[in-house]
Amino acid sequence: MSFADDVKEELFAHISQDRSAQQAGLAALLLCIGRFSWDPDGKMRLELKTDDRRALTKCFTLFQKTANITAESCGGAEEGPIVVSDMLPQNQVQQLAALCGCTDGKGTLPGPRDLSRIPLRTDQAARSFLRNTFLCLGMLGDPAKEYQLGFACTEPDLSNRILSLFSARDIPVKLAVRKKSRFVYTRDAAVISDILSLLGAHGSLLKFENFRVVKQVRGEINRQVNCEAANIQKTVTAAGRQIGDIQFLMERASFRKLPENLQEIARVRLSHPELSLTELGTLLSPPVGKSGVNHRLRRLSELAEEERKRAEDEKEGGV
Repeated sequence: MSFADDVKEELFAHISQDRSAQQAGLAALLLCIGRFSWDPDGKMRLELKTDDRRALTKCFTLFQKTANITAESCGGAEEGPIVVSDMLPQNQVQQLAALCGCTDGKGTLPGPRDLSRIPLRTDQAARSFLRNTFLCLGMLGDPAKEYQLGFACTEPDLSNRILSLFSARDIPVKLAVRKKSRFVYTRDAAVISDILSLLGAHGSLLKFENFRVVKQVRGEINRQVNCEAANIQKTVTAAGRQIGDIQFLMERASFRKLPENLQEIARVRLSHPELSLTELGTLLSPPVGKSGVNHRLRRLSELAEEERKRAEDEKEGGV
């Protein structure tokens, strides 16, 4: 299974013992996979339809806890909607509609759903609502490849409700609006950790943090390797330029007129092109620090440039 499936399996198994949380979780499931309508005979109808049997099974589990309807009552249907209203008295169907903001509890359809009617006054209820909404609508990337968690909503009222619940808990998420969908999401690893903790997916959170640590360590190692490689390349390039200047000076009589300290660093650099400035300094007598070595090599390069310019001027003058 994918990491997202692992998370949903954990959320599927999470059943709160708090009644208000159970009702909030049931409301979330009904909003995501349920549909309320009127029969021609004037009775309210509730259908459940989803491709994820976990959401359907959990819905009936919460029916059992809140309305004494057993999971076996669904009849084992594998395809098509399950008509729950055939299993419940009308007053209970209307209570379920009211639970998810679809009616006022008296059989009246108020028009657009009012999700403010959903009882999410406690923290447990809010967590349960988000947990079961994610079970139905949640998307989660493979943390080994990318960081992304989101809720794929089709209606503004649900996405706004999700946004407000996260905002109330100082969890920053974003909203992407497309033609027929609204995506509440984050690509921040720390925020994903906070959301997994809020949803109660603690086992998955540990796995996610392990992915984060491994990824961070690998990134740090790669940065160090790249930095060392860059430093080595810089040293090799500088050494090559210095050796070229030294060889140019040695081909001229003026080299023997240079101060002994410059001649010494020239011979040491020529003999040890692979060493750093600090390492070169330890071979001098007496030893010299990095800045002293750098100063001497820079002076040799300046003298070589002066010699080249002088030779070029003489050549032009001779012509």
